This record gives sequence, C-alpha cells and structure tokens, in this order.
Amino acid sequence: MRKLIWIMAAALIGSVGCKKNESEKAATEVRKAQENLDKQQKDVREEGKDVIEAGKDVAKEAGDVGAAERRLTDARTRLDGLVKAKFASIDAKLASLDSQGDTLSKQLASTLRARRDALFTRTNAAGTVGATDWDVFEKDVGDRMDQLEKDLDKSLSNDKDRDKILERDSDHTMIPQAPTVPAQKK
Repeated sequence: MRKLIWIMAAALIGSVGCKKNESEKAATEVRKAQENLDKQQKDVREEGKDVIEAGKDVAKEAGDVGAAERRLTDARTRLDGLVKAKFASIDAKLASLDSQGDTLSKQLASTLRARRDALFTRTNAAGTVGATDWDVFEKDVGDRMDQLEKDLDKSLSNDKDRDKILERDSDHTMIPQAPTVPAQKK
C-alpha cells in the first residue's frame, strides 16, 4: 500500500507538472499571438499614413492639372481673338487685291485665298490641340498668318517680284521648278 501511495503521489505531482507545462505553452502562444497582432496593427497604421500621403499627392497633382487646363483655355481664347482680328484684316486685303482687276492680281487673290482657307481650317482645330502640343501649334499658326499677311502686302504693292508668290505652296516654301530640258532632235 505504501508503494501504491508513493506511485499515486508521484503521478499526481507529475500530472500537476504537465498542466503547468501546458499552461505555460498556452501562455507563450497567447503572448506570441498578441505580439503578432501588435505588429500587424502597427503595420496597418503605417500603411494608413502612406495612403493619406498618397491622397495628398493625388490632390496636389489634380490641382496642377486643373491649373494647366485653365492656362490652356486662356491661351485658346487669346489665340481665337488674335485669329479673328487677323482674318478680318486678311479678308479686307484679299477683297482689295481681287478688285484690282488685272489677271495677276486675280491669280494672287485666288492663291492667297486658298492659303487663307487652309489656315482657317487649321485654326478651327485649336480645340483639339493638347497642352503638350499647344506651343508648337500656336507658333505655327502665328508664323503662317504673318507670312500670309506679308504675301498679301507684297501682292498689293507694285513689286515686280509679286508673281513669285504664286510659286509658294501652302507651307510658304518655294515650290521647286522642274528644270526645262531642251527637246532632242531626231
């Protein structure tokens, strides 16, 4: 019997030790889970800060885009006003040239009117030109209008070279003349 009591006592002590060991394991697992949860919460807070910063960047860029769109709209309005005024002047000069009556003046008026119409069509496309291409477009239109006015002024003058205007194409460059080759005799 004594032996049995010692065995039971040993078993009882052993079983208490196992329970303590299991509860320590459970406590360790709970601590690890809590540490992991704390780490995940910290990561979520940091991600939240990153999202807020990204939102601020997006808002700033949206403001920049809005400002660029307003500048482009203002530039289109300025160009439209300038174009209307220049076309009024060009149309008056074309009418004057056409009324001169001589054949060269009529040819010049017809050629310059075709250039004017092509330029008018180009300026009507201003609404489709984006901000990245605007400066090039605006310069091109301005250069073409200036050249057209110069050619009109030269056509209205008594310049002996005014017929050279007929040799220009719509891009204001001289049209190359084909060399004349004498006919060969057979």
